[in-house]
Amino acid sequence: MTNDSPRNRAGRRMGLLVGMAASSTFLLSAGCSSPGTPESASSATAQAVGSGGLVISGVYGGGGNVNATFTNDFIEIFNRGTTGVSLGGMSLQYASFNGDFGSPVALPNVTIAPGKYFLVQGNSAGAVGVALPAPDLTATTNLSATNGKMALASVATALACGGATRCNSANIVDMVGYGTATDYEGPTGSAVGVLSATAGAYRKALGCTDTDVNSADFSVVTPVTAPRNQATTAAPCGGGTDAGVDADDGATATDSAVADTGPGGPGGGTGIVLSQVFGGGGAARGFVEIFNRTKGEISTLGLSLQIAPSSGDFGGRAVDIYALPDITVPVGAYILVGLGAVGDAGGGLSTDLEAPTLALDPSNGKIALARIATGLGCGGTTRCPATNVVDLVGYGSATDFEGSATGALSASSSASRKGGGCTDSNNNKADFDLGAPAPRNTGSRRTPCGGTGGGPPPADDAGGSSLPPIGGSSGSSGGSGSSGSSSGAGTNPAPDSGTADTSGCSAAGVGSSRDGYLGLAVGLLGLAVSRRRRRRV
Repeated sequence: MTNDSPRNRAGRRMGLLVGMAASSTFLLSAGCSSPGTPESASSATAQAVGSGGLVISGVYGGGGNVNATFTNDFIEIFNRGTTGVSLGGMSLQYASFNGDFGSPVALPNVTIAPGKYFLVQGNSAGAVGVALPAPDLTATTNLSATNGKMALASVATALACGGATRCNSANIVDMVGYGTATDYEGPTGSAVGVLSATAGAYRKALGCTDTDVNSADFSVVTPVTAPRNQATTAAPCGGGTDAGVDADDGATATDSAVADTGPGGPGGGTGIVLSQVFGGGGAARGFVEIFNRTKGEISTLGLSLQIAPSSGDFGGRAVDIYALPDITVPVGAYILVGLGAVGDAGGGLSTDLEAPTLALDPSNGKIALARIATGLGCGGTTRCPATNVVDLVGYGSATDFEGSATGALSASSSASRKGGGCTDSNNNKADFDLGAPAPRNTGSRRTPCGGTGGGPPPADDAGGSSLPPIGGSSGSSGGSGSSGSSSGAGTNPAPDSGTADTSGCSAAGVGSSRDGYLGLAVGLLGLAVSRRRRRRV
């Protein structure tokens, strides 16, 4: 007989309420982290209060020099915040690598909208190079082509620091030191690499990345690409564009944020990533998974998959290139591409597309999502530049990758992008987990980055999602909702609890996934208490 006293009924209600609230916390916390990391007052040089998200997003000092890409130096300012910010009262101040900031360039009272850029043209050393896009302001500032520093100040008077004495945060909105600069954002040794007549420094994620460490926030891009001005299409942070350049690639930068945009705005597959890579082996068939981590549909028109051995070039042979058909990929959706002949072992994989000529190495290799259908011709002795690369994954002993290669794969392990595909810090080793293959296709549960809900495709997608018919699938039809794998097919990896993603995720204010798991544990405890009280006799 159940003891249903008022006390026990109250206990059950309390347990259920705690369980529901904590479980809701778990559900809300799952997904991508909020975009970008705000500047911290604990940095050696931190963002001034009231700067509103303005940062220096590009610096180039080689204008007009021998072999120069552009005729003039330039500084690019970007608004990574969520509201418009005026430049009125601010200034740009340059200093040599070991000198103090001075000679302020007063900025006009112009409001920079979220995701917009402001281009300041500097001096020229000669007539070498091509002209910059139309500048928003012209100055006579003469930057060093190799070693120096630039500050965005909240005052129009000289900062008079940065040489023998590092600047404090009082009047600094943002600062970039490059080469042998004596001041910069971050701990000792955090300056951006040396620049040149053909290399510029660009802030990652189209300008959104800001951890207050210059070396981590910028990439040296060679050849330097065109800067962005007020006429450039806005790239608001958290809007779902590709996270951008690699973490400190040295002389080159694969998957460049700068290459993803320009006068025409984002495009060329930007925001699509490789979310899982499996080389196969034994009784398993290889596959690659493509994922849309943005907030809008993206077309694969003109894109291709290209593979290479660990030390070889991409697209070295025609059989190493697979041109993707024109598919519109919905938000949070996956495309599963089977590799190798359909008749191979493990042929029951529920693929959306078939790339029968692509054969990834099971342990050490690399794969690129390219903007062209011809061979990239790089990745071996020369790392790929950003120009034609949307995303790249190197594993094992690969000679090209983003940031660092993942560990070696095997016949029983794939590389899966964290956060269900949302995490993209441009470091393969940090962004991917190695584990049992769990392929997802167009019928799998969708994972909108930073969103709530997700779930299966809409009801009218039954049997194949809203994508146009995709031929060549094996086992069962594409979009079946099951990938045919016994190792968790159609499921998503646990949400990433690591480095905050700098793009493609909304700043919804939800907690971390660690908080979510704690909430779930408390919820289950509450439900257990309620159940125990109900069963007590």
